[in-house]
Amino acid sequence: MAFNLVQAGSNLYAVNPEGGISSALTLPTNITLSETRIPRFARFKRYVIVVNTPSRPLSVDDTGTVRPLTPLPPTSVPVLAGETGGSLSGSFLAKQTFVFLSATGNVIAESDFGPLPLLATAITAQYLRMTNLALSPDASAISGTRIYRTTKGPGASYFEWTTIPGNTQTRYRDDKSAASLQLIAAPSLGSAPDLTLVKEWQGRLWGVDRTNVDTLRYTEAGTAHAWYALNALSIPHVGDDRFGVTALVPRREVLGVGRQNRLVQIAGNT
Repeated sequence: MAFNLVQAGSNLYAVNPEGGISSALTLPTNITLSETRIPRFARFKRYVIVVNTPSRPLSVDDTGTVRPLTPLPPTSVPVLAGETGGSLSGSFLAKQTFVFLSATGNVIAESDFGPLPLLATAITAQYLRMTNLALSPDASAISGTRIYRTTKGPGASYFEWTTIPGNTQTRYRDDKSAASLQLIAAPSLGSAPDLTLVKEWQGRLWGVDRTNVDTLRYTEAGTAHAWYALNALSIPHVGDDRFGVTALVPRREVLGVGRQNRLVQIAGNT
């Protein structure tokens, strides 16, 4: 359903095409809106992205559900070990994320990866058990935890091992073979910075971090949540002033990037 989104005071409201205004939308736990900054919005697929005024960037869907743009990542180091039974052998590493899922199971957003175990775990004809899984502080919005695992060796790539529904389980075990893992390696992920500007262009979100004003950040292709740390462009001339990037202007095949005394453009798809 089409809708507009507005901020009034410290609340967000949805406005339908006939002009009807919703009641104040429920914000995620521990996220507030500043009344002294200008809200900035972008549309990405069926979501409206809100930055600058929220204490963390937000996404709002067409049902009025408000979520953090990216979940906070896990903080605890998982523990891998063998457990009696099972038939898996090899050396393994694994890591954890949190996910927001739609009613049909599609990923709305996924957190950055949590910390890795320090050493690979070797087992012989056992289950691989992962304990000390973190629970998400975004409990009101989180759909589950996702864990990724290497093939035996361990390999350099991680593959989706399983998705555990909810936000209560702190351990998992099985003896899946490498052939039973997802075929595609884990995506590049990353947490959304504290954005002051945001625009959609070429199937990505582009934005500016409040504390790194000379750097333009962008998401992985097709996502609004995967702010990979290496997806960053320094906009000339770095250090010229304290304002940095002040405007983003999508226009056909280029993205205009403005500073106080110059305008540059970004083109291409790499």
